[in-house]
Amino acid sequence: MSLFGAETHTPRLLLRTPRFSDWPSVQEYASDPKVVRYVVWGPNSPMETQAFLRNCIRLQARRPRRRYDWAMVEKASGQFIGICGFSVTSAKNREGGELGYCLNRKAWGKGYATEATRAMIQIGFKKLGLRRITATCDAKNRASARVLEKAGMRKEGRFRKNLFQKGKWRDTFFFGILKEDWKGKMEAVQKNEMIAETKVFQGFRKMYHVLASSLFPLAYLYPPFHLSVPEIRRWLLIVAGFCFLISFTLDLMRLRDHKFNSWFMGLFSEFIRRTEANRFNGSTFLCMAFFLVVFFFSRNIAITAMFFLSLGDAAAELGGKNFGRIRMFGKSLEGTAAFFLVAFLVAFALFDNWLIALVGAFAGALVELLSFEWDDNLTVPIGSALVLSAVFLLLHLGSPLTSF
Repeated sequence: MSLFGAETHTPRLLLRTPRFSDWPSVQEYASDPKVVRYVVWGPNSPMETQAFLRNCIRLQARRPRRRYDWAMVEKASGQFIGICGFSVTSAKNREGGELGYCLNRKAWGKGYATEATRAMIQIGFKKLGLRRITATCDAKNRASARVLEKAGMRKEGRFRKNLFQKGKWRDTFFFGILKEDWKGKMEAVQKNEMIAETKVFQGFRKMYHVLASSLFPLAYLYPPFHLSVPEIRRWLLIVAGFCFLISFTLDLMRLRDHKFNSWFMGLFSEFIRRTEANRFNGSTFLCMAFFLVVFFFSRNIAITAMFFLSLGDAAAELGGKNFGRIRMFGKSLEGTAAFFLVAFLVAFALFDNWLIALVGAFAGALVELLSFEWDDNLTVPIGSALVLSAVFLLLHLGSPLTSF
């Protein structure tokens, strides 16, 4: 999830700053009696909706900022479906006020309110450093109560006839969540996602990753069609460069067009991680890395570095997902150990030198373990190639630009 910029992304929603031009879309649901049944305002006239949006926009610009509101846009269709937001009661005491949301009736029942509420809670705790966030809903509004509960909030009480609303006194449910409770729930969610991701790992995505990333080093190690080493190197550079340009262009297109991005992620869901929905995907970094290692490093080092990624990364994911218990820098130490073992065997088989294999595998495992802003598909082969080249020079085993 991309958080707290001019735009905030969730898997299915774009949350952006409200605009005055949104008022016809807001009016569509703000004038609907069924939508405003359980709130103190509405049904709205066009003038009331326009006044609401003017005030909403004005509050976003106030400093210190106490109010955060987002227009909710469905990525798949590009349609405006509602507004959500929350207030900060006291920045000094890290106290969050009520959060809320209101959606067009056409968007009900799809989980959008829960998705937006979870995003707002994460922004409040992770970006604003709040200690506590609250919400209320009419006691008869069971759908809204379920949204808040599914978002992780706890029902803390019921205020009896505390609100005079549309001609009668109403009971109100009071919900709250503390930062420490949210952290615990987030860990549970991440654990469940890890279990779900394990199933994906056993499917097409990891098979594709291993096979696709092994083709380059295998072709370099055993040139097909009786090609010479310089010829296969030239072909590998052409293919890697072409694949990078295609993947890079598709990434730019989908990151700029939310509808295309939704379609693309759905079409290639077996091959692309959900976490790559709002960033460049691993294939783009992989093609870039393979082009760079083939271009800048010798054949033996390039092959080793590429195998570190294709085989070592698969071993790390297998070890981490199935045996991971100890975590460091957000990674599993058991997975890193599996990476090291496979990388050592690969390097030893290619160099027949245990010291080179040991240092190279250690460097690759260290790069894999550390949390870099860039993708492992880029950092692992390039980092490993740099260290292996340094080892060659330090041990006077020849120039790292020397082929097999």
